[in-house]
Amino acid sequence: MINSMTAHGRSSLTTSWGILSLEVQSVNRRHLEVNSSLPKEFLSFDPEIKKKVQKKVFRGKVNLYLTFTLNGQEEVFSLSPNLSLAREIKKGWDVISSDLGIEQSHLGLTKLLCRDSSLLQAELKNSFVTSAKNEIMQLVDETLNLLVTMRAQEGEFLKKDFTSRIRNLEKLLKEVEENASGAAVERQNKLKARIGELLDQELAVDERLLKEIAILADKSDITEEFTRIQSHLELFEKVLNNENQNVGKTLDFITQELNREWNTIGSKCSDSKTSHLVIQAKSECEKIREQVQNVE
Repeated sequence: MINSMTAHGRSSLTTSWGILSLEVQSVNRRHLEVNSSLPKEFLSFDPEIKKKVQKKVFRGKVNLYLTFTLNGQEEVFSLSPNLSLAREIKKGWDVISSDLGIEQSHLGLTKLLCRDSSLLQAELKNSFVTSAKNEIMQLVDETLNLLVTMRAQEGEFLKKDFTSRIRNLEKLLKEVEENASGAAVERQNKLKARIGELLDQELAVDERLLKEIAILADKSDITEEFTRIQSHLELFEKVLNNENQNVGKTLDFITQELNREWNTIGSKCSDSKTSHLVIQAKSECEKIREQVQNVE
């Protein structure tokens, strides 16, 4: 079972005092990274919200955006006057009105104070914040469940794509094996013919030349690479069907090994047909590697 790291979830909750809305987005990351954007009144809930995310998600960058709208049916705000600021404004105005000889300066002071919105600070009541916690956590649970569901659905699409590409690689590997056996016979015949020419010319074939011929023959043998690729493909598919959800790093490592083995085959086999098959295989591996980056 695999999950995609790319998904999103969004939900709202209507309460007696208004509407809560939460949006959660996740993208691929090597490790888990959780970022939250909460109204300042609810910042104290941030650690608990992140713990909930960590229980549901193992890899990826997760962004949460929480907003709320009040319906005005409940008194949830308290107003706090900024008396120190008001006193300073009055002091300054008294100096100005005295210096300029302004009569009925209190009228000007009243207008001046009315224009400064920072004199009254609105804050959510602590009792409201505490009572809203359960509703916020309920919304977080619901939205995370939506996110996890989408990650699983996207994971199923990825799994189908991986399985299809594994089948393609198995087909290409079989073609390479069939072509390589014929190419190996052809290379052996050429070597025999060349050695025969040297013997006919009564040229000495020393021990070093024989060793070089043996090394050349060994270098063109792809039996080990073929076996390892088969093993990697089987392991890749086994991991795909594993119940463990956190398999992205394992699949990434297997993909790297697959690409390495195909590169080795490409360097050993110089005939055009095998080279063409290797290019196709490497293309499939690259597409798998790109998609693996999205697996949790």
